[in-house]
Amino acid sequence: MCQAFDQNKSHWVNWGLAILLSLLFSTLSLSWWLFNTKVIDIALAKEIFWQYQLIIWCAAVIVGGALGMSGAVLQVVLRNPLADVSILGILSGSQFVGLLLLFILPSYISRLSYYSYALFLTACVIGAMLVLLLFMLVIFTQKSLTNITVIIFLGVGISAVFSALTALIMSFSRAETLQQITLWQFGGFLNVSWLQLTLLILVSCVFFAFAIKNHQAFDMLSLGETEAMLMGVDVKRLLVWLVITLAFLVACIVSIAGPIAFLGLAAPHIARFLLSTNKMKVLLIASFLCGASLMLISQWLSQSIAYPMIIPVGIITALLGAPFLVFLVIRELKTNGV
Repeated sequence: MCQAFDQNKSHWVNWGLAILLSLLFSTLSLSWWLFNTKVIDIALAKEIFWQYQLIIWCAAVIVGGALGMSGAVLQVVLRNPLADVSILGILSGSQFVGLLLLFILPSYISRLSYYSYALFLTACVIGAMLVLLLFMLVIFTQKSLTNITVIIFLGVGISAVFSALTALIMSFSRAETLQQITLWQFGGFLNVSWLQLTLLILVSCVFFAFAIKNHQAFDMLSLGETEAMLMGVDVKRLLVWLVITLAFLVACIVSIAGPIAFLGLAAPHIARFLLSTNKMKVLLIASFLCGASLMLISQWLSQSIAYPMIIPVGIITALLGAPFLVFLVIRELKTNGV
């Protein structure tokens, strides 16, 4: 009993540290920005903070946390430590269909009205759902995606196809449309509105509620589809709802921040390292906190490294996440004796 109490205590300490880290970087970033901007007018500083900085940091927390949750669920469902919305090509699919709409209707989408954003979000949902359905089809035909080589090559192939199609669209785009596409591809929160952020929060809450409600089913599914069905899990129904909720979540992220890579891969692994558990209920919350912390760090670096210039946060996450991916691949190959 004492050991169990110490383990629970350790869990709460780690969660508290993750929250503290998030708040710490938020405070440091805000203080650093106010100091370096040398704003004398306090009223102006407050106005800039409430209208510009606050929404950026809120969006960073929600987007990072959502990516962390999505990575945790995918890694459990696919039973593969490299599963992530960016590596699987889900981000690329959502990005391509969104860019296709931007290419077809550039003037309408650039208005940023409620209707134009709803149309843009719908396009991103369709793109994400197409890739997710492809992976679920492979799961049903091949029984699983536990082979590290299969998931890497399948994800790389999907991403390559959509990247080529995206390049094709860019080659035929006008100068002003090309500029919009390029800035959006880098990833960032400069054009986030409170409406978009509110929608992302709602979709993230729905995804979180779905994952928490079915956390036992996901734990059983991590043992295999056959074992989960023998224990009474309706696997097909579970995966269908996962595809729907995850597609909307990824689409909201892409439509707000662009394609943010690798963060959903790293956050669940850091959470497992801190908590030493694979239980979905615990892992989901910890992955959200770790993802939010990583995104806050990346956003802070994007505003600090080349001040007063702002480096797109998607570049920072890619630079930090790519070496982490290489490390995971090498570790898995050593574990499998390759």
